[in-house]
Amino acid sequence: MTTTNGQVLSPDRGTTSADEMRYVGYATPVTDIVETPEAYVVMLDMPGATRQSLSVRVEDGSLEITAALPEGDTEHETLVHSEHSARGFRRTLVLGDGIDLESIDAQLEHGVLTVKVLKSESAKPKEITIR
Repeated sequence: MTTTNGQVLSPDRGTTSADEMRYVGYATPVTDIVETPEAYVVMLDMPGATRQSLSVRVEDGSLEITAALPEGDTEHETLVHSEHSARGFRRTLVLGDGIDLESIDAQLEHGVLTVKVLKSESAKPKEITIR
């Protein structure tokens, strides 16, 4: 689905369905989306997330990203103060036409998850030769 401003990849507008209630307690990571002629690059701040805790999946026209945060060693640690109530991160991005679903690539480095979504050939800009 392409949005009115032509975006092929757009953030979920925060609708909560009964199925999404299982994600209560998850924080929405700060997200930047950059468009290049070849792809959309999504960068999500997910401090504390590990490759093992991350899930990146495409389902029903959406890119769903989740990560559970470790609970810590409760046997040897006592929580003195916490301002974090989230158990992890969750973000859903709506995919539109013009996305190459087979090319999605994700990398985690220094707490930032970078997801690269290539455009399909039909969605890439084309230079028209003038005769």
